[in-house]
Amino acid sequence: MNPYFVCGDGFGEYCGKSANLPYFQYPWAEQLREISSEGSHVKSMLFVGRGIHYPIAREAALKLKECAYLQADGYPSGELKHGPNALLDTDTPLVMLATVDRGDERSVRLYRKTLQLMKDMRAQKARIVCLANAGDTEVPDLADRVIEIEETSDILLAISEVIPLQLLAYFTATSKGLDVDRSRNLTKAVLSE
Repeated sequence: MNPYFVCGDGFGEYCGKSANLPYFQYPWAEQLREISSEGSHVKSMLFVGRGIHYPIAREAALKLKECAYLQADGYPSGELKHGPNALLDTDTPLVMLATVDRGDERSVRLYRKTLQLMKDMRAQKARIVCLANAGDTEVPDLADRVIEIEETSDILLAISEVIPLQLLAYFTATSKGLDVDRSRNLTKAVLSE
């Protein structure tokens, strides 16, 4: 079964696993508040992810734009060295999605590439905030801050990443005194006749 296309009988398997995710307790709230207050002066952020994690990076950037009015972009990790890395410095943090499903050979291969990219960005003096598996021993040596996600299948890791990234946008906005319920220039999709 291809874990990137979930349908039929495989869908029930993933749904059953998702019911056991401990993420609805928001274990990262205090850590994300700290990261947000440390970064309340930044004007932009870059988010990167590989494979199934790339759309999550784009969504996180969009949420940060909507809530905190920061310039934010989401890129595939492999494209970072093709221009966007020129923007990185201590005032433009890099948020990297570096979770891994150790039971999936493809996921492990992409994780190794992400680690190499982290090493390259660290040499460039980038400020790195990283989402990684709980207990990961390599990422903490390369990132300034690590937000831990419990290990699960790759597709559920992608879903699990959304929650702390949305909280990051929320806390960044509130640390700037912004009302996240009344974002400027956004229209609620409510139809009436």
